Amino acid sequence: MGSTIGKLREKIEGRAPGTLAKFPVSAYIALFDAYPALENYGFTSPTVSDMARAIASSAGEQTSFDYHQLLLLELISKNHTAVDASDLPAVIKTWYAKNFSRIVDDVAQERQPPDFHRHTNDKFLKDLGVCNLRIIPAGSQKLNRYKFPLGALKGLGLAGALQSGIHLVTRLGGLSPVYDMHTDSHDADLMAEFSPEGWRRFYLNVAALLQVHTDVKGLYGIGWFFDSKVPEISPRLAYLRELVIETGGRLSPVGATDGARESALATSPTRRKLHEEGKYLPTDFLAIWDRRALIRWAQASVR
Repeated sequence: MGSTIGKLREKIEGRAPGTLAKFPVSAYIALFDAYPALENYGFTSPTVSDMARAIASSAGEQTSFDYHQLLLLELISKNHTAVDASDLPAVIKTWYAKNFSRIVDDVAQERQPPDFHRHTNDKFLKDLGVCNLRIIPAGSQKLNRYKFPLGALKGLGLAGALQSGIHLVTRLGGLSPVYDMHTDSHDADLMAEFSPEGWRRFYLNVAALLQVHTDVKGLYGIGWFFDSKVPEISPRLAYLRELVIETGGRLSPVGATDGARESALATSPTRRKLHEEGKYLPTDFLAIWDRRALIRWAQASVR
């Protein structure tokens, strides 16, 4: 990694001399360190946005791209020892190591697209979140500590919102912190875990994390693949909903969203055809687990 960092520094200084002195990477990293403790991985502070714009304006887009690749590597250099020394479960440390290795290799091999430095690029934000330890790679999903978004209850209707609200208070014991789960389609190691066995390992990993992070109240996620219609339309994905129930999760329909439609139809001609025929409307479902239920399932499953 050291040689890749050196080459990036040379490229940046060769194209736009003085950039690294004008915009020290350490100053950029300090802005991330000042982020709120509980925030979505996609959060970008005004000061970070201002610095990103200033770098691009001063040095050009290509240099800004190289600078942000350097940023990822400098963050890994800074944080990999912190992961090793932490009380995180060994399996989570392994997932961090896999992610760090992939990111370093992607930078060294120049695999990323030209916009992979912008704070509007979801894939860049996920890699950034891993590198600055705001995202926890846990297998088939990535996690960030967050507060449960009450806006997610709006699509449940009055009765559904009331039931979920009671569940949040009585079972989770509050709205924060909770783990928010995300798919990262550009992480090949993560996508290789998209199987019944991989998702089962993921829930075991979350249960192990919950036993270390005793302040975290549970886990939640919103996805079209939790929809009750999916087992009929895409039987091979039925396990995704079945595992939520098996592991002690609670499911509620959120509603048909643009995001659900885009994700559900992106890779499946069958789902696209049924949608065009008016026979399938991709619908997001909310899944919530309280910590006790998930830990109890994990303990029972490994006996």
